[in-house]
Amino acid sequence: MGKIEIIEKYSISKYNRNNLNEDGFFINNSFVAVVDGATSKTGIVTNGKTGGQILRDNILNVISNFPFDICCIDAVKKIQNQLICDAPVELIGRAAASAIIYSVERHEIWAVGDCQMLVGETEYTFKKKIDELLAELRSFAIRAFIKKGKSIYELQERDLARELIQPFLLLQSEFENEEDYYGYCVFNNFTTIDRFPYSKVNIITIEQGMIVLASDGYPKLKKSFNESEKFLKEVIERDPLCYIENSGTKGIYINNNSYDDRTYVRFRIVD
Repeated sequence: MGKIEIIEKYSISKYNRNNLNEDGFFINNSFVAVVDGATSKTGIVTNGKTGGQILRDNILNVISNFPFDICCIDAVKKIQNQLICDAPVELIGRAAASAIIYSVERHEIWAVGDCQMLVGETEYTFKKKIDELLAELRSFAIRAFIKKGKSIYELQERDLARELIQPFLLLQSEFENEEDYYGYCVFNNFTTIDRFPYSKVNIITIEQGMIVLASDGYPKLKKSFNESEKFLKEVIERDPLCYIENSGTKGIYINNNSYDDRTYVRFRIVD
């Protein structure tokens, strides 16, 4: 089995309170993982935690108990089955999370959902068609509100455009783990393991080199955390509402430091 050398690891909330962070990471001798709990669309909080935080915690716990040589499909099954058992819809509402996992034993990266990674000079993103559609719709709405006289600051205080697409954000879960045009793969608490679309799980073999695993809170991954943060801040200054250069389904509210939580883990594979 190979080894890994962790170079840097960070997880930061979009709020200025890290207890609200829905991201997380796990590292041991066999696995490196980044998990991104999806932003709640329902506002349901259970025992002080959002659905995204509950799923994140469950996924990290399952990974911590993986046998070192587990294969990708068995790993996905273990996680998904545990979420169905420990975080039922009846208790916390519908919730989802993305994860990207490096297996030291298998020299593979497994991506479920829209986390991202950088391997050497090659960037891998796993964006969803439905996010691109709703980001475009929100961008259209923001431009219309600005034409009607709303300022950038006012729309940061109250994102009227996100409010308009909120019904579609709620409908989005109907396409989780479906095979149709808008379907996408994600961990959630309602897809049974016999219906999970394993063919949509991304498996990438990585034999050596420098690797960055990250949540989707960065518009572009750079070779270091500081560089990634610097680029993020530059983009935020140019496009705080996230509707032009970094089009998305949400922007940066007043008093927040970004549009999403972000996690960054950089490591090296060593012989």
